[in-house]
Amino acid sequence: MTLSGVLKEREKKRMALREDALKEVRRLVSLLSERYKFESIYIYGSILSERFARHSDIDMVIKGLKVSDFFKAHAYLIKESLYNIDLKPFEDLSEDFKKKVISGGSKIG
Repeated sequence: MTLSGVLKEREKKRMALREDALKEVRRLVSLLSERYKFESIYIYGSILSERFARHSDIDMVIKGLKVSDFFKAHAYLIKESLYNIDLKPFEDLSEDFKKKVISGGSKIG
């Protein structure tokens, strides 16, 4: 196989992995919404780009979740997911980070 062929195959696998991770996000948001009340969930970071790779985590921000439920919800996501999950409460983010998540992230739930 040529170098070009190898690179195309690698990119194809990376895109398939990213699509699988996006399906996983939708599944996790559905499971989470059955257990906890929250306003919305955003994803951001490498999952939204071509940089997503086998060792990437899924960066998520949850808005409107009760403070008392945050660690339980995060633990639940970690337990349920095949991917590493980095969950942050929207309310704890800096104003600049909130703007970046809203403008550059993707609202899932």
